[in-house]
Amino acid sequence: TRQSAKRCPSLLLSITTFRREEDVLETIARFQAFVEASPLAGSLHLTVVDNGRSLPFRDAHKVSVLPSPNYGGSGGFARGLLDALDRGASHCLFKDDDARVHFGAVERTVMFLAHASDERVAVSGALTTAERPWEIWENGARFDVFCRPEFKGTDLRQHDEVVEMERDCVAEKPVNYYCGWWYFAFPVSHVRHMPFPFFVRGDDVGFSLMNRFRAVPLTGAICFQNEDFSAKESPRMIYLDLRSHVAHHLYAPQLNGSLQGGLKVPLFFFVRFLISCHYETLAAVNLALRDALSGPKLFRRTLDMSKKLNEITSVVVRETWRRRPDADLIERRWINPDRILDRLVMKCTLNGHLLPFFSKLGNHVVLPSAERGHRRVIWGAARITYVSADGSQNYTVVHDKRRAMREAFHFLTLMARFIWRCRALRRDWREHYPSLTSRAFWRNSM
Repeated sequence: TRQSAKRCPSLLLSITTFRREEDVLETIARFQAFVEASPLAGSLHLTVVDNGRSLPFRDAHKVSVLPSPNYGGSGGFARGLLDALDRGASHCLFKDDDARVHFGAVERTVMFLAHASDERVAVSGALTTAERPWEIWENGARFDVFCRPEFKGTDLRQHDEVVEMERDCVAEKPVNYYCGWWYFAFPVSHVRHMPFPFFVRGDDVGFSLMNRFRAVPLTGAICFQNEDFSAKESPRMIYLDLRSHVAHHLYAPQLNGSLQGGLKVPLFFFVRFLISCHYETLAAVNLALRDALSGPKLFRRTLDMSKKLNEITSVVVRETWRRRPDADLIERRWINPDRILDRLVMKCTLNGHLLPFFSKLGNHVVLPSAERGHRRVIWGAARITYVSADGSQNYTVVHDKRRAMREAFHFLTLMARFIWRCRALRRDWREHYPSLTSRAFWRNSM
């Protein structure tokens, strides 16, 4: 452009890491090589918040390492944002430690921020997955009852699809728009709320909803995820995911505190894992709902989630990836989920949970990990074996009415409590949210 820049941004890149030494050291080396040749070197600094306190790296030119208590991504990025404030940076860029990015995207980001006509402008990056790096996983998202990624499935090898995505990206964003923290650069002066102490999952949603940035997905800013997303889903992650979903409906004003929306979320989670026979995850769903209904003060007491997460992990026996070379990978199918009648019967009986002897009569199916969230393929299944993307690990879940009834009773009790206390819960969350997202709270917690 021939127009002169409106400002000279100083950008602090903040990476939060927990025992990913190899990935982070590689990123630091690439950043150092990048700033040596970049004309914007004077405007850039990299801060690594080391939640595991295990990174074998000392401070160097343009790079700082901050050992920190393990308060998850929320605490790590809050620490990085405080460092940006202390250094007088005009903008801060949050980046995950397991998402690779070409640092040319950082130059593009700085120059875009320099020319932006609106001081509230923030830049978000797209994300692809390890198993399908040519396919968009998310390029911005909306929180509409659930997290709904934008442009998911866009094939970067198809010119027309890329052009259509770029054209649609410039549209004005709705009030429920949010950006993932694998790559998110924002103006420090417009931060009204620090990250909420969710530990992980949901902190990026809340940060976008409660700080009214004007987010822009920027062409060329894209991260490549190192890990298979399907391998990340576990009872621990579902626990963290659900409690933040419920909390968003209670504190975010633009979501209107809808009781209907708040009830849909746990109900969807519960039904999904009931019909797929993930009873250990059902227990995590119930624990997440109970903790969300305990109010925001619980999060103040549980900044360090290690004890609670270890408790969840300790009771997970079946639903964990292991090397099981002797696993039974022989299928048995007589119920056809592609037939409308078969599928209807399974839906009406909660995938056989209301049918006698279904554990002996149901299908035995073997599925790739990428299909863990697919429902049609599991209708009629009483035994499901999931196999990891590389085929080296697997786990098997089986139909169990007794466990299903026990978790269902617990769930219904919690849902009744949610309905009864919804207004009081909403008041409690909205009253205490500001104090838990203040600079003073995080400075005193570090």
